[in-house]
Amino acid sequence: MSEQSSWVRYLPPVLWEGDDPAAPFSLSGMLRIFEKLLTGIDDTIPIVHGDHTHDAITIQLDRLHRLYDPWTTPPEFLDWLASWVSFSFPNLWDEYTRRKAIGEIVDIYQYRGLKEGLIRHLDFMAIGARQPRIAIDDGNSVLTIVPDPNRQQHLTALVSQGPSARRDAITHDLVANFEGLTRPSCLALAPDRTLLVGDLGSPGGWTPVVDQHVWQISAEGRYAFAGAQPIPHPIGPSGWNLLSPVAIAIDSASPWNAYVLDLTVFGGSPALFQLASPDFPSANVIATGGTLGTVWPVAMTWDTNGHLLILDRGAPASAGGPAAPFIIDVTLSPFAVTTTPLPATVIEPLALIVPPAGDVIVADAGPQGTVSPGNLVRIDRSNPAAWTAVALLPSAVGPGNPLVQPTAIVEDTAGIYFVLDGGLKAHLPQLDPALSSTPFLRQIAQPAAIYRVDTTTAPPAITQISMDGDLVSPTDMVFDGRTLIVTDRGEYSDPGLAGPVLRVWRATDHEFGVVVHFPASLAPSTQERAQIIRSIQEAINAYTPTEITCTMVYGV
Repeated sequence: MSEQSSWVRYLPPVLWEGDDPAAPFSLSGMLRIFEKLLTGIDDTIPIVHGDHTHDAITIQLDRLHRLYDPWTTPPEFLDWLASWVSFSFPNLWDEYTRRKAIGEIVDIYQYRGLKEGLIRHLDFMAIGARQPRIAIDDGNSVLTIVPDPNRQQHLTALVSQGPSARRDAITHDLVANFEGLTRPSCLALAPDRTLLVGDLGSPGGWTPVVDQHVWQISAEGRYAFAGAQPIPHPIGPSGWNLLSPVAIAIDSASPWNAYVLDLTVFGGSPALFQLASPDFPSANVIATGGTLGTVWPVAMTWDTNGHLLILDRGAPASAGGPAAPFIIDVTLSPFAVTTTPLPATVIEPLALIVPPAGDVIVADAGPQGTVSPGNLVRIDRSNPAAWTAVALLPSAVGPGNPLVQPTAIVEDTAGIYFVLDGGLKAHLPQLDPALSSTPFLRQIAQPAAIYRVDTTTAPPAITQISMDGDLVSPTDMVFDGRTLIVTDRGEYSDPGLAGPVLRVWRATDHEFGVVVHFPASLAPSTQERAQIIRSIQEAINAYTPTEITCTMVYGV
């Protein structure tokens, strides 16, 4: 170092006058070392580190902000940067996913303590090309939304309080203090604006035991109460032996009557009941399955001529065979039954309505073993000998037709419908032999949602009006002209459940469920699915207060 350091001019001249920078030790030579380290001045002695030289510290300082940016920090700094936001990476994540995670986690933290925050957190933990469908079941049984075609909105819980349970002092089993909505399966809107909700109760063998009922709910979400100590009280006579209420219809008489189609009672035969308002003192059997000719009824509605129409799958779903759907036309006075097969183009119908124009609109889930969309089908009944079917939506999967599992349909105005969609195909695991052994692996697994379908445009315009994550397993929907009301039964797929399912979390306090489905088209390996489940479980444990219990159901 024969050149004098420029930094000596900042010192009193008495210290450096006559100083020889080429001497073995000099003040100028010492300052030149620091000047080299800090500013990178050129000289004949470069700073070498292994097989490379370092930029000047001033340049490093100018770049320091890049260390705190997840998209520009070196890969070796990612774990360190994640620790700044109290986060650690699952082993499966690649570099891109890790960078993306650091950039998004702080925004998710802002929703901590809310259901939306947990949904976003769990979706975030399962990030990647093989994204599963994650739904949080917090017991919301009846939900409402005022549809806005211009934006998506969250649904609001109308009924979230289910049964109350306690632990028996002797057996330590969970028993119900009082019952309430647990797994609602069907819904009807009465003339007095109350709701009648059919409920499946708890699955067989699960605790606490909650029986099947039909509940009357006010427009404000309150149960009808009865008893010396008022508790929620279902309609109908004491001891009414329901097993699986599948559909409810209400007539326009005064006083009005409710008609309940129960799937299997009286030794295995479905039955159609009539109950008279306002007190519903008895449940009169109008017809049994043998009289109606039902095989697997899935929905019921009123025809414009005052008949009851029952939509039947035509083959037992439990057997996993293809459907052969038909419609049963029931005249009540005098009693008469007429059965008409649906056209062969209707594959797996789940719901129907009869608009004022008189044609039947069927919500068809389509083939269950393939990646194909559902559809809305108009049934022309002008020729009683041969009904014809016209699909209203495109037959290809995509933005033009996002329907997968349309479980309910209502009409807004002529040609404009609201469709409730469960998002899963096959809608019953046993209907897809290739995947039936793993019920949480489906051909399609996307969030349940409500869509507005406008068939008056060409092509039809389909808009999602609900937010992802608000629904788990929606079953039915009604429309009062302003508000959509939806029932959600939660996830209880009896065959092949995985995870520590010990009880019905909807019937116990301070519990919720997390349900994970994997789409078969992006199905990761069993090991990778297990890793995703572990990541989700770790996120739940970190996110959930200790006094709250979470039960997971999933497929690995």
